[in-house]
Amino acid sequence: MLAPALAPGPRMRYEDADAVERRMTLFALVVSAMLLANWLARNAEVAPRRTAVAAKHAVGEVVDVAITLVSTDARALACASADAVGGKHCELESQTRPWSRPSEGGAGEVVAPYKTIPDDQTYLVAGLFDEPALRARLAIDPPDFAKEHLRFTARCKLRLDGKLPKAEVRWEPRGPFFPVTHVWVGTPSACSIDP
Repeated sequence: MLAPALAPGPRMRYEDADAVERRMTLFALVVSAMLLANWLARNAEVAPRRTAVAAKHAVGEVVDVAITLVSTDARALACASADAVGGKHCELESQTRPWSRPSEGGAGEVVAPYKTIPDDQTYLVAGLFDEPALRARLAIDPPDFAKEHLRFTARCKLRLDGKLPKAEVRWEPRGPFFPVTHVWVGTPSACSIDP
């Protein structure tokens, strides 16, 4: 004998079926809105802010920069541009095509985008993670995408080698590209990590 709660009841009326369908549709809309809000919040963190005022510098100048980083930036960041500055170039010529011209000196020629704090400037920097302080940081916190990493600040001297008239920067391996114009290309030295 079936328990009273499990006993079959009368068939649903058409109005009841319509109410269930409306509830299901409302539920799907709420879940979709929550997923969209989550996606927008995550992508807002990686989108470049457009409110920063470009710094006035000269080619050959050495500036002090404080670059905000996580360990995975050693492998995650990239830029795309068909132009080069002083032999330094982006990893990609376009969003889909790797750099195809001969290199003059190796890995130290490839630049990647980095943001400074507190002024939120974008610089294309060659060989940042080849600096001894950053190599040491990677030794204790390897760039593993499967785990969380603490953000840290690298304070470096940056020799400005020139400006790229235009480039596109990517802040995560499969992320979207964002256009930047008149962006400084530089070579770091004397980097230290803030405790």
